[in-house]
Amino acid sequence: MTNDAKYEPYIPRLLHAWPEAKRHQSLPGTMVFVDISGFTAMSERLARFGKLGAEEVVGVLNNTFSALIITAGTYGGDLLKFGGDALLLWFSGDDHLLRGAAAAAAMRNELRVVGKQSTAAGRVALKMTVGVHTGDFDFFVVGESHEELIIAGPAATQTVATEESAVAGQVLVSPAVAAGLPARHLGDEKGIGRLLRGNPVADKVMLPDASGRNLEQHVPVGLRAAAGGEAGAGEHRPSTIAFVKYTGIDALLRDEGPERLAERFDGLIQIAQAACDQYEVTFLATDVDKDGGKIILTAGVPTASDADDERMLLAVRHIVESDPPIKVKIGVNRGRIFAADVGATFRRTY
Repeated sequence: MTNDAKYEPYIPRLLHAWPEAKRHQSLPGTMVFVDISGFTAMSERLARFGKLGAEEVVGVLNNTFSALIITAGTYGGDLLKFGGDALLLWFSGDDHLLRGAAAAAAMRNELRVVGKQSTAAGRVALKMTVGVHTGDFDFFVVGESHEELIIAGPAATQTVATEESAVAGQVLVSPAVAAGLPARHLGDEKGIGRLLRGNPVADKVMLPDASGRNLEQHVPVGLRAAAGGEAGAGEHRPSTIAFVKYTGIDALLRDEGPERLAERFDGLIQIAQAACDQYEVTFLATDVDKDGGKIILTAGVPTASDADDERMLLAVRHIVESDPPIKVKIGVNRGRIFAADVGATFRRTY
């Protein structure tokens, strides 16, 4: 297996086709944000069963994520980010709005089946909330030791806010999506959106094959050895985690423009990468949020290590003292977490 083949499942299709040396693109499409509840409680209950419990957690995660990713993929949904218990999906091209809404409804139906599983700790009942928004989205690819995909800007903010207005079992669509759907698929107003009713029908459009370009550059250095790890392997273990949160992005994009914001993102990511390299901390991922997002750092996973707390605190202090071009606030915690390589065969994450 070549390195490119090894890394293909860890890279969204958007990056396979990303223009060389380009740091920003504004692209029309529909974004679907899916947040699944119930994994954390299940993992905590199964932790007392040791290796058997870890295997069962991996089984439930793989079964659930595989079903949802495959369902979304049949409508052309490109998985951009795993956010812990969440999935951020991108639909582009013809009829992207209708395909995004159809995929959201189909995933809700799928979870009603796969979200009910039996484990050694009892029955698992997973639920999901979904937010759907359509418009022009801003994407950034920045960094030095690896090139990180960041989704930020008003359209991303609207997507996250729409999902936050929903409750378990609901799919909420933004006003922009509601304007493009048949009235029969629109339910009551809720928060900042409308509930999706029924199952919109859309043509199924399969994702394109990977391009074969160099993909290693998009995988964080600390995750390259873990990529393609043993299927079904997972463990509960102590780890130190940091969230480096950045906000105020929508105003920066409006006032300074995308190229200047790309420079700011590049500076922030390079500072975080340098801190990780110096103190042997893993740059795990970035995640989307309203008006910004966060960088997730880990110590103790995927590689076991000593002095996790000290190394993490030194790393985050390095970030703050380097005066990053985007202001951040940082939270650090230590505890037992669950770590595994999970997802579908064609799209996975550590």
